[in-house]
Amino acid sequence: AGPSYARSLLALLSALGLKRSLRTDASRIVELVTFRDREGLKISAVRMQHDFEEPLPGFEILVRLDAPPQAVLLLPEKEPVPFDYADGCVRFRTRPLALYDLYQIRI
Repeated sequence: AGPSYARSLLALLSALGLKRSLRTDASRIVELVTFRDREGLKISAVRMQHDFEEPLPGFEILVRLDAPPQAVLLLPEKEPVPFDYADGCVRFRTRPLALYDLYQIRI
């Protein structure tokens, strides 16, 4: 029921002319939440399954933006993350995910 519901919802949004603002190739056990603040966007990545031994491999995140970002940072360290900006989207790769990470896209 889950994948069919997701496909139906995406088809409905597309028919309404809405475009997805976030894409990823993350595992299904990763939840991504995006929110805006005065510095730009923050994206939290949470591993929803806690019975694990190894971190999940890094994954790609693609976010639609009107203009190129100033930077992509891993918080709270504010460690710069390499990124590309093309065709109205910023694209970057996360580090391996143990449990939780927070990224900032400075606009």
